[in-house]
Amino acid sequence: APELDEEQKAAIAAGYDAAGDLLKWGETNHECMLFSIHNHTLSFLSLDPAKLQSNLHPQLARNLKQNGVNVGEAMDSFNARFHEVLGALTNVPHTKEQAAQVMAGKYCLTGD
Repeated sequence: APELDEEQKAAIAAGYDAAGDLLKWGETNHECMLFSIHNHTLSFLSLDPAKLQSNLHPQLARNLKQNGVNVGEAMDSFNARFHEVLGALTNVPHTKEQAAQVMAGKYCLTGD
């Protein structure tokens, strides 16, 4: 495979292939950062945590790790703190019990 230039790498990271066509849903890593200063939440999420970690600048990865920030959180731990995630997404903090009552508990958090 030919080596990709920086512009092509950026396009792929943004969800486009090297030709500029939109990638299919399952062909991307869905990397995102979830941050809320009000709920004291910082999470780096993706479908492939190892790939996400490898895309970070090494110094940034070290600093985040030294400060207890989990880059590429496993879905089991992510789901265990769903109330924090909902609070960060909605800017409405909830306890675990309160969050379980949102939408009568009939929702599902997934990695994608």
